[in-house]
Amino acid sequence: DSLEYAVFPADAVTILQETMLREFPFLATKALEFGLFKTYAIPSISKILASTKELVDCTGRRYDDTDLIMREITENGIGSDRAIEALRRMNHIHSKYPISNGDYKYVLSLFIVEPCRWIDRFGYRKMHQKEKEASWIVYSEIGKCMGIQDIPDSYEASAKYLDDFEEAHMVFSDHNVVVATGTTRLFLSVIPTVLHPLARPFVYALCPPRLR
Repeated sequence: DSLEYAVFPADAVTILQETMLREFPFLATKALEFGLFKTYAIPSISKILASTKELVDCTGRRYDDTDLIMREITENGIGSDRAIEALRRMNHIHSKYPISNGDYKYVLSLFIVEPCRWIDRFGYRKMHQKEKEASWIVYSEIGKCMGIQDIPDSYEASAKYLDDFEEAHMVFSDHNVVVATGTTRLFLSVIPTVLHPLARPFVYALCPPRLR
């Protein structure tokens, strides 16, 4: 079975692009939007984010910046000039803050796992093991370029790390509320203000129970 599901690294970017950018672009995007929302429930992460005020005063711009950087990498390939420049920019931004290796691994695991889980849950078909492995290969390479240590050695290991980390570290903090409030406003900004009280429960419903 392991041979049947083996993915050559050179093919992983193509598989990821076909799955996330062409076949399931809406689900992949929403998965990462709500996935990043989950990181705000980790106090060590939300404390840094709250201190920068980027996700409090400039939430939309911060989301767009993250999306653009990740798209430059995944759409152009890790070895491309555009991807290398995007990685340099991302590493420069992160170097200003005391982010632990554990927090880095958590966010990386989220990028690997969360879109696959959303597609399995809401898509018209389940993800193939090759597609999950491709996600792990691509984002693991990105993680190496970011200097992240002890990256989980498979998709399954990434999923376990993600779940175990959340169980151990996803707890209430005032910083969580500050950052999450701005992001909730961003999610609701696409509909008329008068509908926000009705739509807010739908945002919460898409969050896992521990996050609510």
